[in-house]
Order: sequence, then C-alpha cells, then structure tokens
Amino acid sequence: MGTDRAFDALTFAVVETPNGPVQVHAYPYAPGRSTFIVETTDRVLRDSGLEVPDRSPEATARAVARLFDGDRDLLGDHRLICTGSRWGRFTSVRNDRWSDGNVVLLGDAAHTTHFSIGSGTKLAMEDAVALAISLTEHPDLPDALAAYEAERKPAVERMQRVAEVSREWFERVGAWFSRTLAPTA
Repeated sequence: MGTDRAFDALTFAVVETPNGPVQVHAYPYAPGRSTFIVETTDRVLRDSGLEVPDRSPEATARAVARLFDGDRDLLGDHRLICTGSRWGRFTSVRNDRWSDGNVVLLGDAAHTTHFSIGSGTKLAMEDAVALAISLTEHPDLPDALAAYEAERKPAVERMQRVAEVSREWFERVGAWFSRTLAPTA
C-alpha cells in the first residue's frame, strides 16, 4: 500500500487494534507519497475483516485505514492508496549461483533481505558496482562472474543473517506486544 502522507524517514509503529496488534513500516518514495506496509497475523487479518478476496483496491484502502482510527498520529487526515497488490509473508531468496552463462543476477533477483533492515537497494547498488569492477578487471566472463560472486556473497550473507533475525522479531512482535507483565512484589 501507499499513502499520501510524506513520512520523513523509515517509520515503524505498532498499533493495538480491537483485534490485536498491527505493525506498520512506512517510508517515503516520492514527494508527497510513502510506502505503507501493514504487517499482522493471519488471525488479526481475519478478525478485522480484511480477508475479502474480491474487494476493490479503494475498499481495501478504506478497510485498512479503519485499523488506525484510534491512532490519529499515524495517518491523520491522509489517505491510504491501494493498487490491489497483496503481499504475503516475506520470502527469503538465496541462490547458490548468481550467474548462468551470460545471465547474471543481482539485488533481489539474487538475494533478498527483509525490508525491516532497509538494505535491499543498497545491496543491489553494491552488487552492480562489484559486477562492473569484476567485468573490467577480468576479461574472461566466467572468471569475472566468479570474482563478482566471491566479492559479494560474504557481505550479502552477513546482511541476510541480520535480516533474518529482524524478520523473525517482527513476525513475533505481536506476541510480545500483547503480553501483560505480572506485577512484582
């Protein structure tokens, strides 16, 4: 989803709704526009009435916006924008090889990191730079592609480990958010 609220930077919020906690990851992508990712459990999604398969994008945006009626700071008078896309659970992409012949993968095609760490574009740009350098330094294509993978895979795998921890935390945050601590004597 998107919104016509221009967030200044990556913004994370956990909002308690009548049906359980909902997480928001929002970040700017254009003047006056931000991406607005809503993450929650299947139960909260179902109990909030959001699992309607043939709902129009406009009706979906209104239904999701109602989740935030009790939190005026998040959207205020801004509206949500829905294109009809629905993201499921985040899928981690890991490839043993990033090339085959003269076809080369980089960025999310080669590897993904959970959006909560905000590194996907950075990693893709670093891949592109490393690929360009490898192609310049190694005239033989197979050698250049092997050098590209050898250069990038260790850094990418480190970020994927960090992203996996973050993804797991975010997928469980509702359980932590909903817990009540027992008073101590």
